[in-house]
Amino acid sequence: MFQASLRQDAYYQDGPCKTLVVEEDNVHSCFLQLTPTTPHSLKQQDDGSHRHHFDKELRIPTISGKMFSFIFYLSLLLPATVYGKDYFTAAVFEHRVQNYDSMDKTPLEVKNSNLQYYKKAVEVAAEKGADIILFNEYGTFQIRSRDRLLRYAEYVPDPRKQKFNPCTENVKDTHVLYTLSCLARENNIYIFANLIAMESCESTCDVDQIDSCEFNCPEDGVYFFNTDVVFDREGNIVARYRKVHPFFEVVNAPEKPEFETFETDFGKFGMVVCFDLVFGEAVLLAEKHGIDTLLYATYWYDDMLVLHSVEYQQSWAIANGVNVLAANTHAPGTGSLGSGIYSKTNGALIYTYEPDGKSKLLIANVPIKENVKIPDISSMIEIAPDEAIPKIETGEKFPENSYEKIAGPAIDKYGDYKYYKSQFENYTLTKLEKPSGEIQACSNEFCCSLSYSTQNLQEDFYLAAYSGLNHVKNYFQWCEEACVLTRCDPLDGKPCVVQPPTSKTVFQAVELKGNFKAKRVYPTVSKTRKRLAPKREWDFNRNEAETTLAFQSDSDVPLLKVGLLGRCYEKDPLFVPYYPTQFKKQPLV
Repeated sequence: MFQASLRQDAYYQDGPCKTLVVEEDNVHSCFLQLTPTTPHSLKQQDDGSHRHHFDKELRIPTISGKMFSFIFYLSLLLPATVYGKDYFTAAVFEHRVQNYDSMDKTPLEVKNSNLQYYKKAVEVAAEKGADIILFNEYGTFQIRSRDRLLRYAEYVPDPRKQKFNPCTENVKDTHVLYTLSCLARENNIYIFANLIAMESCESTCDVDQIDSCEFNCPEDGVYFFNTDVVFDREGNIVARYRKVHPFFEVVNAPEKPEFETFETDFGKFGMVVCFDLVFGEAVLLAEKHGIDTLLYATYWYDDMLVLHSVEYQQSWAIANGVNVLAANTHAPGTGSLGSGIYSKTNGALIYTYEPDGKSKLLIANVPIKENVKIPDISSMIEIAPDEAIPKIETGEKFPENSYEKIAGPAIDKYGDYKYYKSQFENYTLTKLEKPSGEIQACSNEFCCSLSYSTQNLQEDFYLAAYSGLNHVKNYFQWCEEACVLTRCDPLDGKPCVVQPPTSKTVFQAVELKGNFKAKRVYPTVSKTRKRLAPKREWDFNRNEAETTLAFQSDSDVPLLKVGLLGRCYEKDPLFVPYYPTQFKKQPLV
C-alpha cells in the first residue's frame, strides 16, 4: 500500500531524475532524491556552475505507470483547496538599481550587488505570507552595449519545450537564474523577474530555413531579448516572455507577438514589459487569454499630461478588468518611479510614488472572489540588504518644478525627479474662468465636456482635448484620444505647458465626458502631490454614446488632475524596433 501526503510548509529538492521516460504502462530509470531545502549562501563555483551539498538522501524505487498516474491524478486535485481562498498575497519590489552601467566591476559583482536586495525582499515577502513577488525591469543589471551584454546576459530556455530548474541543475553562466530559483525554493514563493537573455543564431534556426535564418542574424551572431522569467515554488522556470516593443534598446524583438500565460494555485497570470503596455497586444492578452492578473515589469518614463506611471497602471487594471502587479525601476532622474498592486474593481491596494532614492517592497492581499471582504495587510517597506523598515509616503519629495526645460537635467539620478514634456502644443485648451460651470474642448471631431464645481479657483486649470498621433522623439507613434482637466502653468508665452505637482484648489464635483471611438479608455483622478484619489470618490462608465468619469470629493484634499485617455489601437502606425535599423544612426531628437 502506497501512501502519500503533502505538507505546504515543506518542499523537496529534485534529484538525479530529471525526466520520466514513459513506455506503455511503465516508468523506467528513475529515482527521487528527497531532501528538505535549507537556506544557503549564493555562491558560484570556479567553473561558473552551481552545486548543492546535501547531508542525506532518500531513494524511492521506480513506481509503476498506473501508480504514477494515480498519484499524478491526486496532484491535480490539490490546487482546488487553494482555489477556495478568497484572495492571494502579492509582493512588488521597486528597486533602485546598484552599479548602473558600471565599467569598474565584474558582471558577478554587479549582479550580486542587486541580488542581495532581491534576497532580502523575497525573505520579507515570504515572512508576510506572499504567494508571488514581482521585480522591476532591468533590476539586476543595466547595460547599454551589446558587446558588454555578452558578459552579462544568460540563456533562458523555453519552459514549454524544456523543464529547467537552475537551482538544482549544474549549468554554467546562469548566476541570476540560479539565485532566483533557489530563493523561490527556499521561501516557497513564486518569483517573477526581468533580465536580458541571449540566444545564438544557431539555436534559433529552423533546419529547413537555415539560409534565411543566417541572413537575418545580428552582426554579432547573438539575439538579445528583454525577458521576463517566472519561477514556481520549487524553483522551476514555468514561464518566459520576451518584450515585443523595445524602447530605444539595443535588444532584439521577437518576430511575432508572444502571449505567455501560466497557471498557479491562486489564478492565471499573463506578462508584458514596459512599453508593451501602450500597445494592443497587451489588451488582447487580457481579452482573449483568460488571465486574472497581469504581471508588469517596467522602466517607465513619466508622460505628465494624461497618465504618469501609477495612474496608467491603475487605469489599465480597471479598463481591462484584470488585476495588475506593476514593478517600476526607481530612477527619478529620468522620471522613472511608481509601482503598485491594483485590483480590477477597486484600483490601488497599495502603491509607491515618491522620488526618495530608496528600494521599496509593497505587500497586499489581492481578491480572487468578487464581493468578499478580505484582510487588509497593505504595507510598504524600505529594503536594504541588512534591514527592512516600514514606510509611509506623502508625495512631499516631488520638487515644485520638475520640468527639465526649466529646472535643468537631474543632478542626482536617484533623488532629483525630472519628467519629459508632453505635446501640449497639439491640444485644444479651454481655461476654467469661474469657480463652477460647464465648458467644452474639441480636436478633430473628438469632443470632451466638463462640468465642475469648486469653492474658489486658486490656480490655473485647463480642459485639454486631443485626437491624433502621439509620439516619442518622432520615432515611436500611436493613436490617442485624450481629455483631461489639469492644473497647468504658462511658459515662454504659451498658456499651458508646465504641470506642477501640487494644488490648493478643492473641487467638490467633476464630470468629464467624451465621444470616444477608441477601443479602450483609461480613467484617472489624482490629487495634490500626485496622490491617486481613492476609488470610492469616482466612477467610470462607458456606453455606445459616450464615456463618463464622475468625481465626488469626500474630503478637502485639493485636486490636481482628472483624465480620460483613449487608445485607438487599430490606427497605430507599424511598430519598427529601434534595433537594428536605427541604433547606429545619429541620436534621435
